[in-house]
Amino acid sequence: MDDYKSGQEAFYHEDGSIFKVKVLAADCDEKWERYQLKILEIIQENPMFVPPKIGEEFSCDKQKGVACSGLWHLLNH
Repeated sequence: MDDYKSGQEAFYHEDGSIFKVKVLAADCDEKWERYQLKILEIIQENPMFVPPKIGEEFSCDKQKGVACSGLWHLLNH
């Protein structure tokens, strides 16, 4: 998977939720994916969680190449 760069838009998938996000900062290397993201649009919500707000910023990270390291994904669609 390619790393995303600051300024790019992508779709953040986690626990049945999908958000269109903007990458505010990326600190990825050969071992880690680390991002600061801003929610631009809520595509799908998981009713079990309090929904975020458009404009909300959050960070996420996970170790690359480890199957259960973080259950989120950034995708182009």
